[in-house]
Amino acid sequence: MVEARTWRTAEAKLVLAECLMARGEYEKAAQPLNEASEVLEKSGKAHPGLAQEAANTKAAFARDRTR
Repeated sequence: MVEARTWRTAEAKLVLAECLMARGEYEKAAQPLNEASEVLEKSGKAHPGLAQEAANTKAAFARDRTR
């Protein structure tokens, strides 16, 4: 899997994680979500919308994974 180093790659990983979560594949979603979140948190000032989306997705992951 490609490593998320830029906000563009991180955005794609975030979308991948969201799709996997929608399918109920939380184990597969964890890695791309964590990688995307790490990059997007660092670029939060440049891309605040993406940083917020990553934070929201991580919260949903934590909430929904335990159901």
